[in-house]
Amino acid sequence: MARRLVKPRRTTPGRLIFGLLIACTLPGAFLGFAGALESGLLQRPHEALVGIAAFALVLLYFVLPAALCLGLPLLWLLRRLARESWWAFALGGALAAVLWIGLIFAATDVSFAEDARRAAMAQFLTVVALPGALAGLGFWFSAYLPGGPPRRRSRRDAGAGAV
Repeated sequence: MARRLVKPRRTTPGRLIFGLLIACTLPGAFLGFAGALESGLLQRPHEALVGIAAFALVLLYFVLPAALCLGLPLLWLLRRLARESWWAFALGGALAAVLWIGLIFAATDVSFAEDARRAAMAQFLTVVALPGALAGLGFWFSAYLPGGPPRRRSRRDAGAGAV
């Protein structure tokens, strides 16, 4: 007999707002940490933490509109499809980040030479898609994990008629 998933507990609006704030600051903190690591600033931690926090707050200016315009509709879609899992949020965050940067590039008419475009593709995906996936995971951890992930029905629950 196939096991059925029990509906996950819904998150409260407070958890959703907290998850949105966490998701918006994680990409900036990640990129700030990567920049501090590359520049050798991590050898002076008191300066590095200030720089990472400042970079996260500056990048919040770009990430918050993406989360509101693309992330919230994606959350609604995932809820409608009942696909509220960590991997769905990670893929959704990466997709939203790539789409948002694509919209920014289209609006500013940025063009690159073809060779530079191919050479920079791996760096682009690392700098955009990875922090987007991190933002999606951060949202899931902060908004959904405390509410409990979907769990499978046990045989004992199925026999008792519990839902």
